[in-house]
Amino acid sequence: MQKNIFNLNNLRILQAVAETKSLSLAAERLELSQSAISRSISRLEEQIGANLFLRRSSPIQLTLLGQHIYSKAESVLSQYAKLNQSIRNFHDIGVYDLRIGASTSLARTVLPEIVCNLYSRGLSVTEYSNNTPVISELLQDGTIDIAIATDPIKSNPSVKSRALFTEKYLVLLSNTVAPRIQTRLDLQNYARKIPCVQASSESYDLLQTSRILRNLSISNVLRLNSIWANLHLISLGKAWGLETPFNVITGSRIHQGCVFRDLLPHQGTRTAYICYINPDFEPLAKEISTQILQDILKKRLQSLRNTSFEKMVWPCDSLKEQQNG
Repeated sequence: MQKNIFNLNNLRILQAVAETKSLSLAAERLELSQSAISRSISRLEEQIGANLFLRRSSPIQLTLLGQHIYSKAESVLSQYAKLNQSIRNFHDIGVYDLRIGASTSLARTVLPEIVCNLYSRGLSVTEYSNNTPVISELLQDGTIDIAIATDPIKSNPSVKSRALFTEKYLVLLSNTVAPRIQTRLDLQNYARKIPCVQASSESYDLLQTSRILRNLSISNVLRLNSIWANLHLISLGKAWGLETPFNVITGSRIHQGCVFRDLLPHQGTRTAYICYINPDFEPLAKEISTQILQDILKKRLQSLRNTSFEKMVWPCDSLKEQQNG
């Protein structure tokens, strides 16, 4: 038997004859002459040294060897078709424009680093930012290709997700107030006079911080629709907050008056996910969730410890990198 007997063309011919059970119908499907189909089958059988079809039967039937080869040909041709489609999809999304959306806080901190990395590799990127429910909808209706948010969208089986990292909700206080707030009871007493600031829009952060406040029996809250306003009030000692580190590590001077305190053991974490539907985005999602994001986390932590955030309390479980293979 000769090596390299099969190529895509004779596999397609074998498949067409096996499925139509007719040389003429196979020729019509492949837009070839019947004689060309017959010659190709005869040449293939000669190279193999065995018959692939029972020609005396009507309609044409495969021999046992033919059935075996046909089953393998189906898989090969299917993978080839998927590869072609993947290349076309990548051409569409990679050369022209990648649409990526992130929930509001992640759009301020994580997304810029990701976009800069993609730009440096020649990808054109369009960014979207909104709360997590909106970003999830944009992914599912096809407006964006990749979502970075706090919801893995498990309700939709078409959505694939990878965990990026998990961070804990910490108490954020003014530098001047923080020395007096050392325990949970201190915080509860302080909260009777000074409000906790929350986001005013519906979001995962609002749901989580509201749950934490209920568990602390704290009802004195002030809702503002700007993280900058929240941080400014906190830095002045006129409010306090429940924030995750990545919500506030954007480098604004307002942050110089703020300090994190870990006073809430086992109360509230937030996991960020990268989500996609088109399987062609899987390699990019994996790269973002490992190499790119690890670089971001490392740089962020280093920058915090060299600035006004050097007095932050960083418990071992306040920021974890996670991966879902």
